[in-house]
Amino acid sequence: MHFTPLKHYKRAIIVAVLLPVVVAAILCLHLYQLKLERAYQSRVDAMLVVDNLIEAQLDRAKNVFDSIESTVSKPLSYAFKDSHFEAVSQFENYYYQSLNNDLGEVVGTGAFNAAPMSRQYWFSLYTLGPVFTSALSLSPNLEAIAYVNEQGMAFVKRRDKSSSELLTRLINHELRPDFSQGLIAGSHVVNINKHAYFALGKLRLSDESGYLLLIYDLTQLSHWMEQRSVVEGELRLYNQYNEQLASSWPSSEQPLVWPSTEANSGSWFGGIFLTRTKARPINVAYFEPESMFKSVIRYEQLLEFGFLSLFLLLTALGLFWLSLRLFIKPVEQFVSYLVSQDVAATDPNYSIPRAWLPWFRRIKRVVAQKQSLLTRISESNVELDQMLRMQTRALERSLEAKDRQTSLLNTMLDSVPDLIYFKNIDSSFLGCNRAFESFIGFSRNDLVGRTHDEVTDKYLELLDLEKDFLVHNEVKEPQIDVRRKSLRSAPVAILSRTKNSRFNDGVTRHHRNRQHAECAQAIGV
Repeated sequence: MHFTPLKHYKRAIIVAVLLPVVVAAILCLHLYQLKLERAYQSRVDAMLVVDNLIEAQLDRAKNVFDSIESTVSKPLSYAFKDSHFEAVSQFENYYYQSLNNDLGEVVGTGAFNAAPMSRQYWFSLYTLGPVFTSALSLSPNLEAIAYVNEQGMAFVKRRDKSSSELLTRLINHELRPDFSQGLIAGSHVVNINKHAYFALGKLRLSDESGYLLLIYDLTQLSHWMEQRSVVEGELRLYNQYNEQLASSWPSSEQPLVWPSTEANSGSWFGGIFLTRTKARPINVAYFEPESMFKSVIRYEQLLEFGFLSLFLLLTALGLFWLSLRLFIKPVEQFVSYLVSQDVAATDPNYSIPRAWLPWFRRIKRVVAQKQSLLTRISESNVELDQMLRMQTRALERSLEAKDRQTSLLNTMLDSVPDLIYFKNIDSSFLGCNRAFESFIGFSRNDLVGRTHDEVTDKYLELLDLEKDFLVHNEVKEPQIDVRRKSLRSAPVAILSRTKNSRFNDGVTRHHRNRQHAECAQAIGV
């Protein structure tokens, strides 16, 4: 048997568990919003870090340029033989020489003529070899370092010498930056043999005009950015012509679709789009779709909400188990015993807690007393029922005897030829015999409960005799003439057993049968 109040108590426990879960959900939503704001700020901070790194790389490139410029302006003294000039290979439209000891390569357009070049200038080219080698070893993203003069000659130190296409692009000035924006500028992106190249350059202002180039392989630069990216989205480097240089997005994955720069809203709605555009050769931009930005945080927040809900649920289950053990189950057993008053109604496998044992003993003692009292009352009720049945049978026999007496009396009155009627104290008829029915012209049922005036306006002499009897309270036998017959009437007063009410009896007979009437009156009285 389930105790209804405890059933509602269980519902209350469920509601009490759900309310903290709802509060936890609201709290997690708030924390989710805070995490989004913090994550967005972390992207902004990371963007500032990348921007500072670019500034540091440009400063490093500037230092390399300054070091090369200093070396070229103050070359070491080398003694060259004329055989060095003879080692230059002349081709149809260009000349080429690979310097000894892997110092670098010299390439130029047209015919090689040693006369226009001073020996000092040639010495300065040779001194660039060690400087270029040191710069390549310190910058793993560099593909080549070159010095190009306006006469179409270039001195190059490069990593990959399997192809001469890069040398051709150099002497054709395809990697020459636009120095109108500053002494240090960036070039256009040049594609060579499925590789993309970009060059940072510095213009020389000496007598021998020319420019220095740091040439980067953009594929290697993208790999380097993939390995060192600390954000989930995509970082892109752009040159001063707004051409993409490198990306941190893995090449094996589907590329992201970037929005236009006008779509930047300064928040994560619609995706995070951050740019750092300055008057410099390299700029950076960052984009992360909104779904990608929220997915990681949403996953973390769902885990936190799950663990928090699990903690609340386990806590509630523990409290519910304790309440079930210490309160709910004892009360159910207690109420079941009170309702049924039988030990069999309780769970036989249930062990009553020690704290509840005195209460169970006390209520068991009270229930035993109550059952004993109920037993005595039941026995008394049985005796009273027997006495009631006996009294009922005696009353039934008395009523049957009374009915027989009444039937016998009515039979005797109907057999009397005299006119006999009975009236109440209020002059309403109580009954009559058949002779009076024939005389008055109404049946006994029509007379009962009605007065003489209500029945008929004849035989008013009888009313006068009754009134005289009620006033003087004595028996008279006056003679009256009705229907040419001489009748004598004798009203009689009959008291009830309680003597607090009475009714009148009237006997009317023929005058010539007076003796018989007296006899009948005596019998009726």
